[in-house]
Amino acid sequence: RCKYLNYRINSDNNYNKKPEWFQGYNEFSSLLGNICVQKFEKIQSNILKKLKDLYSYYDDFEKFNGQESDSGGRICNNFKKLYSFYKDNYKECQGNNESLFCEELNNFKKAYDYKMNKLTTCNGLPQTLPQLEQTSTQILPPTEEVDYLFVTILTTSIVLLMSFTIFFLYKFTPLKSWIYNRLRKKKIIELNKFQGESRESLQNIHEEVNRNYEGSSHNISYQPQGYT
Repeated sequence: RCKYLNYRINSDNNYNKKPEWFQGYNEFSSLLGNICVQKFEKIQSNILKKLKDLYSYYDDFEKFNGQESDSGGRICNNFKKLYSFYKDNYKECQGNNESLFCEELNNFKKAYDYKMNKLTTCNGLPQTLPQLEQTSTQILPPTEEVDYLFVTILTTSIVLLMSFTIFFLYKFTPLKSWIYNRLRKKKIIELNKFQGESRESLQNIHEEVNRNYEGSSHNISYQPQGYT
């Protein structure tokens, strides 16, 4: 989920305009108990473009979810594009699964294989894609859990991105000053209210004391002293 979040940050210009922002994201991650072990960093533009294309193909998988036949040929035509994309990047990723793109390409293969096994055979397309030579990288399991896990990763990453957005707005925009001014203004209002209530209370006490004093003075009778 954190690798995908790093991709989302890189693919949105609102979050990657300055290099120091990535350091801020890493600091925020550490404040959350290093929720992301992987460091957030700039993704090279050529890799980023391939990742955008790759994740867009997951949308195609979702469109064809549950369909087992392709009477109009639309599904198979789309899968031909997916196959060409995989084939074009296959050699690059042989023995290089530790790169972000190649790791996701291997996950993409498993999603493709699962979908094709559920779909009526497309002419000219293999039921399974050639296996990439795997290294020590973690790969998603080759079952229907591929789609489920991708959705889970996507959902979790969106939640994390929302948290990072709040952090981003607080740290790198005038939001921090705005919040401070709002809190300061609120404290001033509360202080003025307290002072006003205190003055009113003291004035009431003062008036009450005056009334009691005047009443006491009127009730004291003058007793003239006689001569002895």
